[in-house]
Amino acid sequence: MNKLILLASFAYLLSSGLLLARLKGYRFEATRIITIVSASIAALIHGILLWGTLLDESGIHIGLAVSLSLAGWLSAILVIASSISKPMESLGMIIFPLSLIGLWLPAWLPPPHLLAHGIGLHVILSLIAFTLIGLAAAQALLLRIQEKRLRDRQWQGLLGALPPLALMEKTLFEWLFAGFVLLSFALITGMLFVDDLLSQHLAHKTVFSIMTWLLLAGLLWGHHKLGWRGQRAAHITIWGYGFLVLGYAGSQFILEVILA
Repeated sequence: MNKLILLASFAYLLSSGLLLARLKGYRFEATRIITIVSASIAALIHGILLWGTLLDESGIHIGLAVSLSLAGWLSAILVIASSISKPMESLGMIIFPLSLIGLWLPAWLPPPHLLAHGIGLHVILSLIAFTLIGLAAAQALLLRIQEKRLRDRQWQGLLGALPPLALMEKTLFEWLFAGFVLLSFALITGMLFVDDLLSQHLAHKTVFSIMTWLLLAGLLWGHHKLGWRGQRAAHITIWGYGFLVLGYAGSQFILEVILA
């Protein structure tokens, strides 16, 4: 088990290092292929380790560590899948180091608790939505930097390593829409399977989730009807993800680590 974690860690680090080297202008012909293959090996091992922790016949084991590890793994998978058909691997500069941290979190934080399959489905949908919106937020951050570099005519470094601006924006809204749909299903399943929000310390999560849902609904409507894009879209996306972080990871950290 430890050897697998170390191998996955090395693969995540190798992918991150190659992306950072490309940012500095150091690259060779097979850099992109090695980056994607290395990240794929890391994500495969990460997924195997996570599967053994997450599921068994009695239900779904969820806690702060497993949740963040799952989010990191899903983020890596989505970046890798996007990179196969589009030059989107540069997002791995942010995602792969976070996935590496998520790989080790189950060994550092308190163990997960068992959930029934119904509420577990709600949690899994919430985590996938959290991941997709997190990817959109990372994309929005790079988009803001990219636009600033373009205005300042700084052509080297990060700007040269990123995909074209139009592709960045298109991918941002694809992930936002997918995250919005899954967040909608997560809210619906929450209403179906969660009996008492207050006794389970879930009221604040619901409030922050609804705030994010409203922000994303407004942004998607504004993009479709009014052509919102660029810095405005990036700003709203980052705020929406910030609400989710406060509602999910922030509250779980307080309950499972500080108060425990």
